[in-house]
Amino acid sequence: MGRGLAGQRRAPVPPAVASVRFWQERDRSRLLRPVRTVGWTKGPRSACVVFQAGRCNMTGTWWNVLGSTFYLSEAENSSLRGRYQTAVEAAAGEAGPDGLAPVIGIRHSGREPTFSMSTVWAGGSITSWVGQCLMQEDGNQVLKTTWLLRSPVASLEEDWKSTRIGQDNFYQIAKDVLSKEELQSLKP
Repeated sequence: MGRGLAGQRRAPVPPAVASVRFWQERDRSRLLRPVRTVGWTKGPRSACVVFQAGRCNMTGTWWNVLGSTFYLSEAENSSLRGRYQTAVEAAAGEAGPDGLAPVIGIRHSGREPTFSMSTVWAGGSITSWVGQCLMQEDGNQVLKTTWLLRSPVASLEEDWKSTRIGQDNFYQIAKDVLSKEELQSLKP
């Protein structure tokens, strides 16, 4: 565990996420604004600055350590739209030939909003995520989720094996927005 501002403990960033931090760095100035200077370091005009993060924005590309990816856009009326590209399947072909599915959801309007999103897979399964978009003290954002995967079964006797539950973290790797054409193609 690393140490953040004021000696607070913070979770280490997984190595795979650290390799994509350059996406976050290029838009850092839009996410953070300086609150106060707390000291000077060596070098010409090198300041140690405390930053106050802005509102957690769910628009962009989000990646988990398994390699699955959300492509999300915040839309009007607190809705979320996008796509989910899975890197894993419970059984071959359940997620369709490309593992890509439309996502619809809703979010709260707070600084670190709670949300719910769902997708339906080609094989008939449905996955839903519920969670919260959280700002880390370094200005990066993370989606902390709990997911539920319901797979179809042939009978009531097989119901015991139909539902899986788990938790996952998604890290924002790009703040790009889906085009209007891409959003239109995702309408259910």
